[in-house]
Amino acid sequence: MVTSIPKLKLLVVVDHAVGRSGPHRNVVGSLNALSARTDIEVTLLTGEVDPSEPYAHRLLELRLGFRPHSLRHLIPNLVRLAKAVQNQDIIYVPTGLKSFLYAQPFRRGRKLIAGPNVSPLPIPGYRHTAHPWMVATMCNGWIEASQEMQKALSHRGVDPGKMTVIPHAIDTQLFSPQKRSPECWISYGLSPARIKILFVCNNLSVPRKGTVHLLEAFRTHAHLWRNADLIIVAHQDPSGLINSYKDISAIHFLGPKHGEELARLYASSDLCVTPSSWENFPFVVLEALASGTAVIAGSGGGIKEQIEHGESGILVDLTVESGSDFRPDASTRLAAAIGGLLQDESKRKELGRNARQRVLDHFTEKRLGQDLVNLFRAVLRGERQP
Repeated sequence: MVTSIPKLKLLVVVDHAVGRSGPHRNVVGSLNALSARTDIEVTLLTGEVDPSEPYAHRLLELRLGFRPHSLRHLIPNLVRLAKAVQNQDIIYVPTGLKSFLYAQPFRRGRKLIAGPNVSPLPIPGYRHTAHPWMVATMCNGWIEASQEMQKALSHRGVDPGKMTVIPHAIDTQLFSPQKRSPECWISYGLSPARIKILFVCNNLSVPRKGTVHLLEAFRTHAHLWRNADLIIVAHQDPSGLINSYKDISAIHFLGPKHGEELARLYASSDLCVTPSSWENFPFVVLEALASGTAVIAGSGGGIKEQIEHGESGILVDLTVESGSDFRPDASTRLAAAIGGLLQDESKRKELGRNARQRVLDHFTEKRLGQDLVNLFRAVLRGERQP
């Protein structure tokens, strides 16, 4: 007689479940992945949902009104949590320090899993990484998106046995080569005949994003891309960097794009560039890979876990040895890598095909859901995390 495994009861606690940023894109992907499974019942406590996402129609239960950033909602938040947590096996807080702190009083009789985007406590010396005490005593499991971040935490004293690496996943139907439509550039006043280089970034003024080095590569090596346009899609440019390069007619700023339109831009581009000095496991790279577009990226952090150099993209060493500061010749290195692919269309297409396959093999939401459930069940059994 085969004994069926009881459904795992999961409460997800998060400020909102709308993919406006990388951390919340992971929230949305995790909810889509988990809500599609038949071996888990998902309840979501949050302040806002995206009705266009599949999870919004598949959840066992949806509880709105959770506002962890509002002090005047302190008591209502606790009341909502107390009701939502009843009969749950696991509390999962994927992002948000305040949501993580709200969950602390409700750990008795159940397990708490956190990450991969829970901000550290304001402890001196731990501004960018979680304190070992936070991981060891305030949760039963901690998720990181990349092996590089896990190593960083281990070097800061966090027990590796308390951490599990679960890479981000991407919606391979939304971000797909099938969305390619070079004619889309006409609506932006651009010629489809010119090669399109795409750079997607939330905030262009963040130094590690490498915006300056990419723009300098265009200014100082203009002869390499006479037939190419650099398309910049960004939410913020508070320092006015783009205005400093108004003299270069091949640089175009489109402003923020989302959903289908962003997917169409990725798939319709010939090359995507992520010139960061360090990233954990960026969605901009996953989105480009899933779209079947060749990618050039800095080799710092978890990007090298996303891309196989020379096979599914090109990695460029942009930083000084054993550090995250840009090399003095970072723009020259970028220019050489970009120029090489601009002159080799067959290589661009090969990288794009391999990129798409790599995502299908390793970074699907189905894989993400399985990894999360494996972790939840291991923690419930009291085993070392997988």
